[in-house]
Amino acid sequence: MTLATARRGGWLWPAVLVVSALLLAVAGHQLFTPRSVAADVPVTTTVEDPAGTPSVTPSPSPSASSSPTGRASGPRWTTRPAAPRPAPEVVPPERLLARSVGLDLPVVAEGVDDRGQMALPERPTELGWYRFGPTPADRRGAVVLAGHVDSERYGAGPLERAAGLEKGDRIEVRDRAGRTTTYAVGAVQRIRKADFSPDDVFSRSGKPVLRLITCGGPYEPRRGGYQDNLVVTAERR
Repeated sequence: MTLATARRGGWLWPAVLVVSALLLAVAGHQLFTPRSVAADVPVTTTVEDPAGTPSVTPSPSPSASSSPTGRASGPRWTTRPAAPRPAPEVVPPERLLARSVGLDLPVVAEGVDDRGQMALPERPTELGWYRFGPTPADRRGAVVLAGHVDSERYGAGPLERAAGLEKGDRIEVRDRAGRTTTYAVGAVQRIRKADFSPDDVFSRSGKPVLRLITCGGPYEPRRGGYQDNLVVTAERR
């Protein structure tokens, strides 16, 4: 028994020692082999700009295909460039109706004339909308519609009936999109042109109102024509 055991141990222990030596050699090779730094650390390049000031620009991180491990260095999301948000569409008014006094007038957009005043349609059968101000769809400010009460060329127009509007009368304004905004007359004023303040009429803030403006008062040719402005203020319902 003693001899048999000695014989088996004689070939077994050298084999164990050989395998252990091989394992230690492999581990040592992996331990002392240097890793590639370029795969993990972003490379920076120095570029001279036209002014001569150096700037440092980080190079892109390695992709999954270029990484030695075959793994991406981090998550990536492809995005599209930000686009400017389009301005809201302006829908102008196109018709005014005040049935209590028989007004039914088309509306056209107008700006400012060469005297710095609101431009008006030539015909007294049309109203001008001040296009630099609010529209009926806006929630603040005054929608200004104005026109001639008469004309030397075309004679008296229907706006002479605007003086007959009374508090509470309904005025409807239809826009180009087919929407109708309803207003209720709150005040009918005759304001002398010498005392007329555009800031009080062409307001861009405050509650939404309609201001219907035409000429009124006595007509004095030597003093420039009509001496007053008729201003109808109506609040949106």
